[in-house]
Amino acid sequence: MAYSIIPEPGGPFLCAEPCRHRDCAAWRRRLEALCRLCNKQMRPGDTFCSDAQEDGAIVHWVCALEAAEAPGARS
Repeated sequence: MAYSIIPEPGGPFLCAEPCRHRDCAAWRRRLEALCRLCNKQMRPGDTFCSDAQEDGAIVHWVCALEAAEAPGARS
């Protein structure tokens, strides 16, 4: 399972203000998203991964690890 890190607005990977870059728009959608497992909003610097069980949903990396290690979790 791979993860990504949400960049800081104004840094080298995300413009400070909304712009017309497709990549920036994709990062901003992730910043507006809620983790499917803990229901908290994503923030710059958070690590996340895509949830294989929910089409397009993202989850915090830590939440995904905790879910995978929980008793009764599928392998």
